[in-house]
Amino acid sequence: ESESESDSSGPEGTYGSDHQAVILSSLLQSEHANAIRAFMARHESFDPGDMSQCVPLMMPKPPTFPDEMADFLRSPLCKSIIVLAGAGMSVSSGIPDFRSAGVGLYDTLRPELLTATDLERELIRDEPTLALDKGMFLRNPLPMLELKRDFILGTHQSRWKATLAHRFVELLHSKLGKLTRLYTQNIDGLELQCRDLPEEKIVNVHGSMGRAACEVCEAEANFDDFCSKVRSSIKDITGMDADAPRESTPI
Repeated sequence: ESESESDSSGPEGTYGSDHQAVILSSLLQSEHANAIRAFMARHESFDPGDMSQCVPLMMPKPPTFPDEMADFLRSPLCKSIIVLAGAGMSVSSGIPDFRSAGVGLYDTLRPELLTATDLERELIRDEPTLALDKGMFLRNPLPMLELKRDFILGTHQSRWKATLAHRFVELLHSKLGKLTRLYTQNIDGLELQCRDLPEEKIVNVHGSMGRAACEVCEAEANFDDFCSKVRSSIKDITGMDADAPRESTPI
């Protein structure tokens, strides 16, 4: 959209003054009113005490929430967007999660299948999260690699696809140019499928299964080579891969 179109102030313009006034008035009556007033107070051209600037004489029906939010994101009031994402962003892709009762990784974990010492198995039985603990990984990486073998190889094969939520974040950058950062707790690497989402905008708080690097020196490894070694060296504790080795060996 050209600058002349986006700056249109007529009643038919995308951001006409009456249209902006309706959006602004609605936002100032929401639970975020104080934060919005504080933001506007930092701009000398706007006086938050003068409501005549934002309430038209004839107030039309307020827009629905999705439309209102979309208009706000496109408007000049919105300068920078930060997204904080968790498991809900990827759930519709079908990726199994860690904590769901009865079906999550921790609830279905069978320590007796892991390549570990008796003590390590007992510790994992008492506290399943230890199987993915960094300290455990540095002592014995095989339990984690065995547990995550299917996930690692599935990520490499793009078995799961980026969701609409990922594509929405991508559009915040490619269409609006307002995305400052995506902070994600997810390790599935689905955001890497969004080709118009620059990697420098992404912060993987817990790392990513879409990359491989040394846990000690942080040197990045070739992900294709790493996945090939996982496929040939790590046993499949799910029993689904007939070509997997019977026993795991260190990579």
